[in-house]
Amino acid sequence: MKASQTTRAVLFYIGAVLVLGILQVTIPDRTAGDLAKPDFLLVLAILAGFLYGPVEGAVVGLATGFFRDAFAGGTVGVGMLVGLYAGLLSGLLFQRLFRKGFFAALLQVLIVAAVTALLVEGGGILFEGAVSFTPEEWARAFLFRVFPLQMALDVGSAVPLFLLMRYAGPRKRRTNRVTAQEAAAEAWR
Repeated sequence: MKASQTTRAVLFYIGAVLVLGILQVTIPDRTAGDLAKPDFLLVLAILAGFLYGPVEGAVVGLATGFFRDAFAGGTVGVGMLVGLYAGLLSGLLFQRLFRKGFFAALLQVLIVAAVTALLVEGGGILFEGAVSFTPEEWARAFLFRVFPLQMALDVGSAVPLFLLMRYAGPRKRRTNRVTAQEAAAEAWR
């Protein structure tokens, strides 16, 4: 990658992490009827891995996880690991099966965000000292109320973010359009 491409990618991701991170921490913890809020930083890491590969997804996941840990209050390192693995997983999952299309990106966000939410929520329950509710209450509260809305919000937030990353993102979009004159010149060769 050229230096100008690297600079563009770094500046894009710094701006995206700052804007989305500030938006993430300023939205009240419980929106949409006391249920859930979109996880913009996780969606950014997933889309970076999906569009530009597992290494870029992992690096962006580390950056988004650090921002989440440092500014949203929490243990530094947990969010970084979650972001790292989400970006890495999204870069490796369906790598050869799908083209980098819009609907494949939404499917990728849905799958990786669902796995991440279930692991984080389930891990939080396993590692808490005193759980004050039964697994049935947890299933009713999280799986049937919060989880579907959380996935809908994450996939919904992926739509404008995918378009932003695809058309004004860290890489200049290459057009493979050939003019009629170039096609005629190529035909004679």
